[in-house]
Amino acid sequence: MEITIGTIKGRHELPVDCYLIEDSELDFNTAGKVAYTAAEELFSAAESGTTINLYITGLTRVTLAVVAAFTNAAWQRADKKLTLKIWEFNAQIKDYDHTTTYQNSFALHTNSIQTSARICYY
Repeated sequence: MEITIGTIKGRHELPVDCYLIEDSELDFNTAGKVAYTAAEELFSAAESGTTINLYITGLTRVTLAVVAAFTNAAWQRADKKLTLKIWEFNAQIKDYDHTTTYQNSFALHTNSIQTSARICYY
């Protein structure tokens, strides 16, 4: 299964089916917490084998909150294979570009983070 979502509706036009956060007038100070909670719910409900394509809008605290929620979900449910792909707008090509992939494995404590440059194990 594959899900294509954006971080915040209304900030930028994104090629997505839905958004983690529907309120474009989100308070800057609570944006991270709102994003974390929404992402936590998404990852919890996702079936094993799901790939989530996340189109980000540039609000760093929201992106970091989603990655943190994914990391926590990966540790809590190592039996649920999930993939999070981050897509960013590339001004040089004037289109969205896949930049980073986060993926957990079936075995506890063998979670990995894949990026276009390397794989880091922690």
